[in-house]
Amino acid sequence: MEHEEIYWEEMSRASWLKHGDKNFKFFHRKASQRIQVNSISSITNDNGIVHSDLEDVGNVITNYFSNLFYASNTLQVEEVVALVQKKIDN
Repeated sequence: MEHEEIYWEEMSRASWLKHGDKNFKFFHRKASQRIQVNSISSITNDNGIVHSDLEDVGNVITNYFSNLFYASNTLQVEEVVALVQKKIDN
């Protein structure tokens, strides 16, 4: 069923490419629909506060990924490495 769904989705896009330029209303409706689906109008931060201002949304996203990829507790690396079993002997 997933393959069939993908097939019909691709067929609808092919139809749009073929007929969409001839029908401005059709083109505009499809473009507006994709913009609405692909946009973020609001976001909730880690504290549960909802932000809808464009700049605030950007800041919440930036802070989330900055914290996600921030290396913490790197002072104990030696302790962690000591726990790893050696696979190659000298």
